[in-house]
Amino acid sequence: MPGKSICFINSSKTWGGGEKWHFDNALFLADRGYSVHVITNVQSTLYNELSSKNHIKTYSLKVGNLSFLNPIRIHQLINLLKKIKPTTVVINLPSDLKLLAVSSWFYKINHIVYRRGSAIAVKNSLLNRYIFKNIITRIIVNSLATKHSILQNNKNLIPENKIKLIYNGIDFTSCLKKEPKRIEKPTKELIIGHLGRFSEEKNQSFLIDVALQLKKKQVPFHFVLGGEGPELHKIRNLADKNQLTKDFTFPGFIKDISKFMQSIDIFVLPSLWEGFGYVTVEAMAYEKPVVAFNLTSNQEIVENNVTGFLTPKSDINTFVEKINYFYKHPEKVVEMGKTGKKRAIKYFNIQDRFIEFENFLNQL
Repeated sequence: MPGKSICFINSSKTWGGGEKWHFDNALFLADRGYSVHVITNVQSTLYNELSSKNHIKTYSLKVGNLSFLNPIRIHQLINLLKKIKPTTVVINLPSDLKLLAVSSWFYKINHIVYRRGSAIAVKNSLLNRYIFKNIITRIIVNSLATKHSILQNNKNLIPENKIKLIYNGIDFTSCLKKEPKRIEKPTKELIIGHLGRFSEEKNQSFLIDVALQLKKKQVPFHFVLGGEGPELHKIRNLADKNQLTKDFTFPGFIKDISKFMQSIDIFVLPSLWEGFGYVTVEAMAYEKPVVAFNLTSNQEIVENNVTGFLTPKSDINTFVEKINYFYKHPEKVVEMGKTGKKRAIKYFNIQDRFIEFENFLNQL
């Protein structure tokens, strides 16, 4: 209920799905009259995005994986918590969670909510067993795949009824105002879009192999890969090495999602795992059909053969075949795109997810 003091903790320096979730929900609760505080890293995109919001108090704290063993970091967090006096803390990263676990020995918090957004199995370690049993009050997951991954290595790690599924939400305001781009094929090249952090699990190197196969099949195409990250330089070099420089554009961090989605024909996602594919839903909202691997939460977002195609993991032949299908059948791009938009709005409307999150907090 308004008046409650809610503290979000997310020390990630880079911007991803978890940071977007914290940003969106912090703004929503602040607008609803809650006292909202966010602890993040001073060098992070999340800090920069929130620092201009006068109705949200932001604090900086450097956190690493071993910060829970650092007395200085523990002391700093305790002092911040004493200043904020939150009734509920919502936390996103395992490193932050471990630091908060130690700090909570010295400063008690009524409710500690772990919002987990990664569909990677939780290690069945002694430390994790202690934290999940004694520190975490409730868990929010962004997909069934993420929920299953928590209990994958230890079904007794935490009672299943303490895990709440709340899908990530998307603001459909801008995409509802604009008519999606229509393509005319096969007279023009197919513009294939991808958006995400350049990291190993996002597997963008797979798209270099896809491009080489499309060349062999003489399918005219151009890839636009938006985003930043540690693997970006490597992917650029791979494109150059394979003489694909003219076939790839790397625009960097994309602030205007609408403009990006309007510029592409289809969206591809070669990730090896996804807690919840924000950009997949955004692509569907802009009537872009999706080609992705049939794994983790992709199965909950993309309806195979209806709003796009789900292929076996790392099966390049099938992946290329589906892209080629869209090139040869432009009417299917339009048809699947329209169906995808309806599905996105039905299941992933951000206003519905905001209310679901608020109700969850008020039931603690």
